[in-house]
Amino acid sequence: MKVFNFILLCLFTVACSSLKNKTPKQVLRKYLRQNPTHKTVLTSEGQFVQVFNPRMVKYIKKPLTRNQLLKIEQILKPAVKIELTKNNFTKAAERFEEGKKDETNYDAVWVRDSAWVYFALNKSGQKEKATKLITALWDYYSHSNQLERMKKIIQNPALAATSKMNVPHIRFDGASKNFEDVMEKGKPQLWNHRQNDAHGLFLLALADAFKNKLIDYNSLNSANTEVVTLFPKYFLAINYHQFKGAGAWEEVDKINTSSIAMVVKSFEQWSELEGIKGYFNWNRKDIDQIISDGYKTIRYQLSLGGEAPQSDPRNSIFRLEDAALFNLFLPMPLKQLTELEKRYALTLVEKLIRPYGVIRYPNDSYQAGNYWIKDKSKSEPELTGDASSDELFLARFKKIIPNTEAQWFFDSKISMIYSQFYQNTINENLKQQAKYKAIYHYKRALGQITGSFNKQQPILAADAKEVRNFQVPESINTIVIDEKKYYVPSPITPLNWAKAGLILSGLELEKIIN
Repeated sequence: MKVFNFILLCLFTVACSSLKNKTPKQVLRKYLRQNPTHKTVLTSEGQFVQVFNPRMVKYIKKPLTRNQLLKIEQILKPAVKIELTKNNFTKAAERFEEGKKDETNYDAVWVRDSAWVYFALNKSGQKEKATKLITALWDYYSHSNQLERMKKIIQNPALAATSKMNVPHIRFDGASKNFEDVMEKGKPQLWNHRQNDAHGLFLLALADAFKNKLIDYNSLNSANTEVVTLFPKYFLAINYHQFKGAGAWEEVDKINTSSIAMVVKSFEQWSELEGIKGYFNWNRKDIDQIISDGYKTIRYQLSLGGEAPQSDPRNSIFRLEDAALFNLFLPMPLKQLTELEKRYALTLVEKLIRPYGVIRYPNDSYQAGNYWIKDKSKSEPELTGDASSDELFLARFKKIIPNTEAQWFFDSKISMIYSQFYQNTINENLKQQAKYKAIYHYKRALGQITGSFNKQQPILAADAKEVRNFQVPESINTIVIDEKKYYVPSPITPLNWAKAGLILSGLELEKIIN
């Protein structure tokens, strides 16, 4: 018996040693050859959906009634649960337990992601969490470092173009008590903070908190009041409607329709708040100018074709179709766009739909085929590092495998947009089309939840490392091995804004399904 156990121990040691010596690509080759990662499911609506979790198959096949939807939402509760950190923030991703460092830096706090989470918490009835989160975000913006950055640029707008670190920051180390930047090698990581869409989304969430009486005007401190008072001056100082920024994807600077739209929407919402003048000392003419200037650029750019059309088509920043255009609709639509303008913008987003999700834009190199298992050169950005210069952006792009863009968890957002169209459209045929598409894209989102059709095997992500079962991924990534394509979850799983999108899309569907 002892000899037998010794032999087993030796075999196990050899197997482990062999596994350790294998490259991620070799690990994935064996895994993908032996394990089907997903199934193609025909829905009752006559559409095919790629499904990664076997538990979701029957719900995707069946007609989506109100009772079915409520049952699905109950099943999803563990998958979409979002916890606040000790400092009342939300990390971008919850890949590890709190306190453990994430080498991808997705354990940092992004303003944009946290604001989406705020809306999901508030609309799903988690008022206490929502209040803590929006209050923490406001305190971040009210910090002396943020106020100083904003004041300097109002006094000297040229500083905004001089350095991407000069502007108010949109990301920080969530473990820091003083809102310090993410650090690399003892220094703040260079990051393109020129992201007006994040500022606009924060203001939008803050306005929503006031409307829903989550925040009392009388509880404000002087720094809270000051930073909100400064925002209109800041946007006007940088000429925001022609400002070149990193946009939602944090890449090369350009004039982004989506970023301008988020700023416009925030001031449309604040304009509806009573008593705003007395508390924040805003000039009504400034607000009107911000909204008017924004619409001029939005309409002009849409007339030219979409997201960032004011550049040479041969340039990397030229962009027509871009998933960030959902900012024109979410979390609520721009008030002054016509239905025709909205439908045109949505057609641009729909061009990006792929079998496993929605790409951000054509030829997007971030997390494209074999992204996480390629050999990296010194000239390339870190896997999740800054790629906002032409040099770094093009270095990343040069290694792209054609037609392998990451397919992101944006179907929940498209579902929300179609739920909006259903509620705001008079024509009955168009209403039914919108309802049909809202359901279809919700089912596509359900299909992307992680799972395994082989219970004996762990789920591997695109970096050959394990991801947990029943999690909401950032995207579905492509792996190309021996000239064959496979589809697996991104290592950035679970992602909190993706959870927020799934929560919100279900709540919107509740309004339109009988």
